[in-house]
Amino acid sequence: MKKKHAPNRPKRPPTAYIRFTNELRKKDPSIKKLTVGEAATSFSKQWQELCQEEKDRLCDEYNKEMKIYSEAFAEYKKTDEYKESLKKNKKPKRIRNVSPYNVFLAETYAQKKKEGCGEFKQVATEVSKLWSQMSEECKQDFQRKADELNEARKNKENKKC
Repeated sequence: MKKKHAPNRPKRPPTAYIRFTNELRKKDPSIKKLTVGEAATSFSKQWQELCQEEKDRLCDEYNKEMKIYSEAFAEYKKTDEYKESLKKNKKPKRIRNVSPYNVFLAETYAQKKKEGCGEFKQVATEVSKLWSQMSEECKQDFQRKADELNEARKNKENKKC
């Protein structure tokens, strides 16, 4: 689903390729009869065969309009309307479930940190090896702890609503 932008937001200019396809659509009305896939294939072949001068002209037009757009958008970013649209469109961050490995890593890292064992990268590598060598019974204990943490978090979220 597309984000809804404010009505006064500057519109981004079409790229050189989109300009080219728009010109072709105006020149040749038979393109409307083609399927989307056929039209795309036709456009790409014609774009590849297009002379460099014509491509440069389209690119120059795009670059000029893009410069104007960039300046207009920089001004637009200073408005309250822009700041409000950012707040509206911001999605809440999805909280992921804790995995058994995450629980094991947290517990083991805390122990290793007390012992003074190097950097996180070294400890994480060591913990990873320990996890892969661990028996399934031991991993089930961490699975149970992870399930409890996830359930507690879900209950806390439900109470907020």
